[in-house]
Parts: sequence; structure tokens; C-alpha cells
Amino acid sequence: MQDNLVEGKLPDSLGKLEKLEVLFLHSNAMTGEIPESFFDLSDTLTDVDLGANKFTGQLSPKWGKFTNLDGLKIYNNTFTGALPNEIYDLKNLQVLNIRGNGFEGRLIPELSTLTKLRELNLQFNQFSGELPTSIGDLSFLSEFQINNNKFSGQLPEEIYNIISLKYLYLHNNMFTGPLLSDVGKLKLLEKLVLNNNEFSGPLPSELGTLNHLDTLWVHFNKFEGAMPESICKRRLSENEPESVYADCFGKDAAVNCNGGCCTHCCHNQIFYCFET
Repeated sequence: MQDNLVEGKLPDSLGKLEKLEVLFLHSNAMTGEIPESFFDLSDTLTDVDLGANKFTGQLSPKWGKFTNLDGLKIYNNTFTGALPNEIYDLKNLQVLNIRGNGFEGRLIPELSTLTKLRELNLQFNQFSGELPTSIGDLSFLSEFQINNNKFSGQLPEEIYNIISLKYLYLHNNMFTGPLLSDVGKLKLLEKLVLNNNEFSGPLPSELGTLNHLDTLWVHFNKFEGAMPESICKRRLSENEPESVYADCFGKDAAVNCNGGCCTHCCHNQIFYCFET
């Protein structure tokens, strides 16, 4: 029933569908809170997609009953509040996409219990605080997208242990501190997007060893020094990465992108980027 113009609330009778395994209702115009009867389906449902509707309310602790669930997608609704701790009981979860809501609070160490997680998308919410060190235990995670929140503090060193990462979107938060040379361990990384934070220090030369990297956005931060020569060589010889943004505009630029290293130079005072 996805991609229709279905309106109204989820009916209480939904809980009577005792053999229902997949529920895809995304991209409709449904409203209201999730009814209590919905949780009667916890023994059978394996995949839920309620995204792009107008559902409201907070997530019930009863979501923790869906122990067979491998996909939970409730993106682009108007859910609010903190994630219930019971959400970390979903040990079979592979995809958790809750972007574009009004969720808040912190990620807790129990995040590490979601060991099968491949995609974690928390974009465009109000999450805050530091990332737990237990993030490094998510060894199958390939997409970690937490941009446009209020996360802060330094990145835990353990994040560089997630060698399965392909997409790392951390932009538009309040992260601080350096980008460690351990970033070179993320050999599968394709997109590293760090702009609009408070990262500082030099850009590690190990970035140039990431042969799959096609997007590197480090602008509107406090990075300084030269773009690593290893990145410049790849740009000149292979035209890779395809997109490189840095604070390299003007004579007082914090980052030196001489030699055509960057595709765009940005000015972190006027918040504008120019194609080079």
C-alpha cells in the first residue's frame, strides 16, 4: 500500500492480521499515533516501513517486542521524544532509519547490542551528546548517517574500527577535535562528509589511501594546513575523489589546496563555496 494517498489512522483491527510479516505503508498521508493493537503483530513482523507519512507521538517501549524485525523505517514523520531503551532489544535489526522526525536525547552504550546493523540513519532530528565508544562494536555497519543533529564532542577512536563503513555523514553537528590518522583503516569508505562542525587540526595523509573515496567534504570547520599530498596526487592522476570541499578560499585560507586538490574552495566566514 505504499506510494498511494491513503489517509487516516492505522485501524485497531490491524492487530488481527496474525500472519502478517511485512508492512509497507510508506509515502502516504497517514496520521495519528501507533495503536496498541499494532504490537500484537510482534511475533510475525520482520520488516516495517511507515516512512513519509504524518504519524505522531513517542515510540512505545513495546517496540522492543519485535525481536524478529530486521528493518524498522519510520523516516519523515513527526515522532518525538527519546528512543526507548527497549529499541536496543531488536537484536536482528539490520536497518534502522528514523531520519526526519523530532527525536531527541543521547545514543546510549547499549547501541552495541544491535550487532547486525548495516544502516543507521538518524539524520534531521535533535539528538545530542557524544557518540558512545560502543559504536565501534557495530562491525557490519556500512551506512552511518547522523547529520543535522546536535551531537558534540570528539569522535570516539572506536569509530575507526568499523572497517565496513562506506558512508559516514557527520555534517551539521557540533563535533570537535581532530580527524585521526586511523581514518586510513576505513578502506571501503566512499563518502566522508564532515562539514559544518568544529573539527580542528591537520587533515591526515591517510585520507589519500582510501581508494574508494569519491566525496570528501571538510569545509566550514577549523581544519588547517595543507590538503594531504596523497589526495592531490589522486585528484591529478585519477580525478578521484570527484568532490573535495575545503576552507581554501582567499589568501588567509586555513587549508592549502594548491595544485588542483580541491574541486571547491570555501570561505568559512561568509559560508560560501566557489568551484575551482
